[in-house]
Amino acid sequence: MGSQPPAQAHLIELHTTAESSSPQQILHISTASPTPSNTTWLGDTGAASHVVRDRSLFHTYIETPGQTVKGAGTGTLLGRGTVKVIFRNGTTFFPALLTDVLHVPSIDYNLISLGRLTNADMSYFGKGDNITIYKNSVAVCIGKKDGHLYRLSIVPTPRPATILPVTTPRTWYEWHRTLGHLNIQQLKQLYSSSHSTGMHVDHTSDANFTCEDCIQAKHTITPTPKISRDPVQYKNFGDLFYLDVWGKSPIASLQGNVYFALFIDAATRFAFIFFMKQRDQIVQRIEEFQALLDNQYHTSITILRVDNAPELTDGVVRAWCNAHGVIIQTSTPYSPALQGSVERQNRVIAERGRAMLFSSKLPSFLWQEAFSYVIYLRNRSPTRALDGDTPFHALTRRLPDLTNIREFGTRLWALIPSPRQTKLTPKSEPYQFTGISEHSAGYRYFVPATRQILTSRNVIFPYYGVPSISPSMTTTPPAPSSDAISRLEGDYTANLDRDQDKPEKSETRSAVHISDPSDSSVPPIHRSTRQRHAVNYRDLANFGIDARNNASQDVERVYITQSSNPDEPTISEALSGPDAQAWTDAMKAELDQHAKIGTWKLVDLPAGQHAIGRRWVLLVKRNADGTVNKFKARLVAQGFSQIPGQDFSATYAPVMRLESFRVLLHIAASLDMEIDQVDVVGAYLQSELSENIFMNQPPGFEDGTGRVCLLQRALYGLKQAGRVWNTKLNGILVDRLHFIRLNADYCIYLRRAGDSLVIIIIHVDDMAIFASDKSLMTQVKAEIASHVPITDLGPIKFFLGLHVDRNRPKHSITLHQSKYIRTILDRFHQADAHTVSTPLDQSAKLCARTNIATGTSPEFPYANAIGSLMYAAVSTRPDISYAVQTLSQFTSNFDQSHINAVKHVFRYLKATPTLGITFRTSDVTLSGYSDADWGQDLTNRRSISGYFFMIGRSPISWSSKKQSTVALSSMEAEYLALSHATKESIWLRSLLRELGFPQANPSIIFCDNQSAIAFTRDNQFHARSKHIDIRHHFIRETIASKDIDVTYTPSQSNSADLLTKPLNRVAHARALALIGISPD
Repeated sequence: MGSQPPAQAHLIELHTTAESSSPQQILHISTASPTPSNTTWLGDTGAASHVVRDRSLFHTYIETPGQTVKGAGTGTLLGRGTVKVIFRNGTTFFPALLTDVLHVPSIDYNLISLGRLTNADMSYFGKGDNITIYKNSVAVCIGKKDGHLYRLSIVPTPRPATILPVTTPRTWYEWHRTLGHLNIQQLKQLYSSSHSTGMHVDHTSDANFTCEDCIQAKHTITPTPKISRDPVQYKNFGDLFYLDVWGKSPIASLQGNVYFALFIDAATRFAFIFFMKQRDQIVQRIEEFQALLDNQYHTSITILRVDNAPELTDGVVRAWCNAHGVIIQTSTPYSPALQGSVERQNRVIAERGRAMLFSSKLPSFLWQEAFSYVIYLRNRSPTRALDGDTPFHALTRRLPDLTNIREFGTRLWALIPSPRQTKLTPKSEPYQFTGISEHSAGYRYFVPATRQILTSRNVIFPYYGVPSISPSMTTTPPAPSSDAISRLEGDYTANLDRDQDKPEKSETRSAVHISDPSDSSVPPIHRSTRQRHAVNYRDLANFGIDARNNASQDVERVYITQSSNPDEPTISEALSGPDAQAWTDAMKAELDQHAKIGTWKLVDLPAGQHAIGRRWVLLVKRNADGTVNKFKARLVAQGFSQIPGQDFSATYAPVMRLESFRVLLHIAASLDMEIDQVDVVGAYLQSELSENIFMNQPPGFEDGTGRVCLLQRALYGLKQAGRVWNTKLNGILVDRLHFIRLNADYCIYLRRAGDSLVIIIIHVDDMAIFASDKSLMTQVKAEIASHVPITDLGPIKFFLGLHVDRNRPKHSITLHQSKYIRTILDRFHQADAHTVSTPLDQSAKLCARTNIATGTSPEFPYANAIGSLMYAAVSTRPDISYAVQTLSQFTSNFDQSHINAVKHVFRYLKATPTLGITFRTSDVTLSGYSDADWGQDLTNRRSISGYFFMIGRSPISWSSKKQSTVALSSMEAEYLALSHATKESIWLRSLLRELGFPQANPSIIFCDNQSAIAFTRDNQFHARSKHIDIRHHFIRETIASKDIDVTYTPSQSNSADLLTKPLNRVAHARALALIGISPD
């Protein structure tokens, strides 16, 4: 270090020809280093332009003859152009485009102008010896101080392609990792010998490297024993096989195995590995190995040398060997040297496999893949027992080709099969490489979303022009603590190593990256594919550097595509928007709450344990009138990485039924009860965990110690969080506040004392409280608040996205979704559509699309639209239930006719956005209507069942459903529909009984088919009805027990007609009037 002064900045004059413009000043970086470098990038705050010394890095180029630069020597400015680079932050890469870059071959290093970066809306923060460069608050690059300048972590993107050329030299360290952490002596032996091809080494790289993954995986307290040579030298493949069993693994593999059996041929040292779930499966593995030898190598086992393990020398193994003429040799007791070849290889395989898992950051349950790849590489590596030859060459007499060998865990892009491709979706998806298939010409890779190992030959390994560097060898400087925005960059920086083992089951994360959108050769670093909730659809935000050249304005440009739902912004949207301070305060408030209640404690991660991920979820909570109630930031655990049986067991938690909520609203309207709403603050956090779950520290707020959070309480996102919170709340309400939990609905609690009545219905952390008077309401709120913190939201107005409008003078309550309907109309671009008077056109004949090869329409998100309509249909809009039920059958095989029908439903909703259900004062008496449309489905001729259940004139429950079997007559279809309605009536009667409103008389179900009514009382049509499934006949028992009674009503008076077929305008309006729904 003392012989080379640090890099210094020098002023350079740019001299031009007479015709050119006046000289400009730039800064040039010079050092006493005798070796110029194309890979070193230095940043300077005073430089006016970027400078690059290597012509091959330019993607566009214009020569500039006659121009020179002076300062630290004299150099020629040969040209200008654009250079694509990749900013690097640890193991995360951010592609970008530099414009107006000067080409000066005589300079010693590449120069980045930090001033030019700020012109592109980028920023930087330097403190001490570290510098961090930000783009839209995302940390994209880090650097270390070198003298007065900063050596930046930047990688040039090679001009020709993104696929790694087969002749690209790799460093010794890269080959060490690629060949499964093979030791350097064997690496050099493999390279220098004639026993392999395709191994190109960068001779300038250092062979005396230290691999921390190998230290973790292979460190031992005793010297490695030498492999013993057998006193008998075997010359032919198959003369003798060593056999040993390894295990038991503390973690089962993805395939459920915990042992492996290793066979090694004594003559060629070629190894075979077989995995097992139990040790007693060894005889099956020996049989499979014998079959492999017979079919592929035309030989058989002659001698099998094993140790003295009982499962290898006694019982079925010895019996099998005796039956097949195989000699079992056992090693001499206390003399493992004779078994040393296989004994040591067991250890080597486990050590190298562990190193590969550590290096790749893949989950431990992929150890079987790692061990298999170790065997593949070991058979192609030199061994001392063969005097430097490889087992593969010794067996096949062919040289192993290492050209296509890849490092375990390397990122690859796999082609999506054509049935899953559409015109506007990506053609490939990123995964991680886990091995090369020996049974087919393809690469194996891990799919986290489905926890599968797949094989494909249609893969691309991306190449960014930089050797792969171990994450453990990369140091990230801490972000500036005074900048709230920069402290949050950890949440949305696309971290390759961390995200690869996540199932893309999920995730609510939006992709954030800097890229060149016009260049398809630079793949996006990360894209979230986790599917959101069915009623929550929003586009992902995309960030990038605009690559379009603009001759009149020579600056870099940045564009942002905003999310379509401003109430659920991404981190970058929130912190770059006008409410950035409000979101920052919301995140601080969330963490303050965690600190106050002790959600976790920081500990060192124990050996053998794993820490799950975490992320921020942001939501603008609004009042019923659309005004902002509060900015909510919630820290969520990424529970998809929890291990069943270790991190959680049971997960079920009950949720509120909408039918129950509607029943309670009718009771409240009839009894003039008070209805208030409360929200439990941090509901899940109020319950304690019984399992030890470790989680990474909150993103953007890490303390730099590397410790993890040992969760003490049930954080949102955990698999069991809903269950433990429900258990906690149930204990409070039942054991301490003396409420009774209803069996008909586990989310309803009731307490009655004399004339006072309190009913609580819960949905996770939202509660609606029904009380007979205001003083009782105040008392109940105080009782709950004494056990868990709550927010009193006052009289109910907006509950679970439902508007609750109360008219006290008229003793009525109206439930509607006008705001939600207008939202989905905007979301699917139907706000300006022409209106219609019915939800489904009577003339529409909808059938499943027969030509599957045509694919789905990319212009309309059909399944998303059906999901959005479904929430309205089950909540407040029974008038669209039949249409939604019908259209939902075609989500995987729709065409333009189905899209038009969906848009027809939207047009109807636009005409009737305020339609809802009104509950008025009446006796709490249950009645129902049942109907069926025989053979309505044109595809399979199944009938449609429909029912309404009313209290007074208010619909409480409804259903439109295709029958599971084909009915042979209209009577049979109506009878099956009655059976469907009877089941619902039994549950509703049970609910009303527990609420204190038992039904004194049988509940009447009206039906418009006389034959079906007669059949409910007696089997009068045996020849035509004996085939009807016996399970449908329980309706007769309910009639006999006086739970229900079936009565005839004309079709014009049957409101269930609305749920079984499309009606014309007049009939549709009449059906709405029958259930008390009419426009305002």
